[in-house]
Amino acid sequence: MQLPSKKAIIAFFILIVAVHVAGLSYQWYHKLWWIDIVMHASGGFWVAMVVAYGYQLVAPQSHVSMPRWLYFSSLLGIAMIIGVVWEWGEFVSDALFFPTRFVFRMQLGLTDTMGDLLADLVGAAAYLGGRIYTRHKA
Repeated sequence: MQLPSKKAIIAFFILIVAVHVAGLSYQWYHKLWWIDIVMHASGGFWVAMVVAYGYQLVAPQSHVSMPRWLYFSSLLGIAMIIGVVWEWGEFVSDALFFPTRFVFRMQLGLTDTMGDLLADLVGAAAYLGGRIYTRHKA
């Protein structure tokens, strides 16, 4: 898997946002149990792409090479941090805008939150797995 281009990152982001907006508009998140999992995994994959792209920009200017384990750990860690921030955003949104209307709430409890964070991690790990697989295949 080649490192992502800026166009690929932007295109994937637009796709994620478009599906998210459609999901909110057509209530897919309440009708399709799996859509939230796919969206979180896609988000984790996208964050890993962005971080890999960022490292690609910084690495040529750096005189210190990063150990592979640190590179992988940082991609997964940053994806998890973004996932936690997203979950906090859902929590705050529910508290401010939908305190009594459960139908519109995004946070469905601890199980939902942990599942979302796991999907974020799986998405980022899928990106890394693709990078490792194609590197060894080439």
